Amino acid sequence: VKMKGFKITGDYVRIEGFEVTDTGEIGIDIREVRGVEIIDNNVHHVGKFGIYAEGDDFIIQGNDVSYMMSGDGDCLRIFGDSHLVQGNKFHHTSKKYASPRCHCDGIQHYDMDNHIQRQLTNAVFEDNILYEIDGQCFISESKPDRSHDNVWRRNVCHQGSDPDWQMLNIKDGDNWVIENNVFWGESGNAAIKLSERHVMKNVRIANNIVKPGIRLWSKVHDVDLSLSHNLEDVDPLFVNPGPPNYD
Repeated sequence: VKMKGFKITGDYVRIEGFEVTDTGEIGIDIREVRGVEIIDNNVHHVGKFGIYAEGDDFIIQGNDVSYMMSGDGDCLRIFGDSHLVQGNKFHHTSKKYASPRCHCDGIQHYDMDNHIQRQLTNAVFEDNILYEIDGQCFISESKPDRSHDNVWRRNVCHQGSDPDWQMLNIKDGDNWVIENNVFWGESGNAAIKLSERHVMKNVRIANNIVKPGIRLWSKVHDVDLSLSHNLEDVDPLFVNPGPPNYD
């Protein structure tokens, strides 16, 4: 069923199996609710955000989200506590397909407001594929006490045409786990950038594969960091590493 978008204002709602396209700013809009499930939807050619998710205990699983057309151009904008974001494809958010002013990222959490708490805590991002993204596969920017205890694992980040960005940009927050991911593409910066805003504590980066020639990580402020078993500047001997064909 083809829809022009959803706005969810109630708890424990499940949206499954829809095509969402030709919307205004947002494809699926979820605000200040709990227990919502967004499953196996195809969201494409929408305005500013494919999915805007604000609340607690969400499952966002098996969706295909692509072709943001304006504004920030995020496939997923997410806030709240205890989310599972699993097995999705986020792709083709790029100035090549959208407005030249599009600030195109895959997933973003953003909160620099002193009056509204829009945290990202206890979230798990796993088994997602992100490709043909001009900007960053994932960016988290908030007050330091509002972004912590999150996991980024078994994801594939294949950056698109703009090499000036990092693939994972976590600007603040403690207790992050980044493990078992593949970072590929043409990033001229490090695959992972940490602590742009504040000191970070208890960050674990383990078992990741990075395209040869790209640094695994960089930092601005101090980071309490554990590094182990990452494959950096070594050919992983992929059979066909690119260009990507994830369709």
